[in-house]
Amino acid sequence: MPTDWSSLPLSRTGTDRAAARRDAPDNLARLLAAATTRVLLVRGGELALEPGKGHRLALVPASEAVAAAARGLVCDLGRSPRDGGTDVLALVLPATRPAVDIEGVEAPTPGEELAAGRRWGALRDVGHLLDAHDAGLATAAVALAAWHARAPRCPSCGEPTVAVSSGWARRCEDEGVDHYPRT
Repeated sequence: MPTDWSSLPLSRTGTDRAAARRDAPDNLARLLAAATTRVLLVRGGELALEPGKGHRLALVPASEAVAAAARGLVCDLGRSPRDGGTDVLALVLPATRPAVDIEGVEAPTPGEELAAGRRWGALRDVGHLLDAHDAGLATAAVALAAWHARAPRCPSCGEPTVAVSSGWARRCEDEGVDHYPRT
């Protein structure tokens, strides 16, 4: 019996993942500099939601996220049909606060200013309440963030890997091999 994929809450999407542009060397920098690019915030498997707007993802202008993006993981989620074709990035913020330094002062967490005042929800709690557009973005963002957290080293040699292909692969520079998430 064939599966009706449209009935599965997290399989809905309306976003063009724009895979052809991921390997361009300046892709993320170009998207972060564009006035129309929006950024979805992900923190420890949770997503930033618009306060007071029901269940809708908070997509912040890239100009507000540039400083945090320079210190965090950024993934190109593709081109959204919403608002005439908006490029969307995911910014993965640290899930936990850093320990205090020797003087007892907490160092600022990358993206802390973006996270302040936002409502957060786990994908399992809000995914089925999101529209198809937001569900597709949320699912890809949380899956990529989780994969990057679980795969910091090469499964073959154990050396550290680096994010490449606009966040859709990790490269072992020791072996010159790329590793991809199961999507």
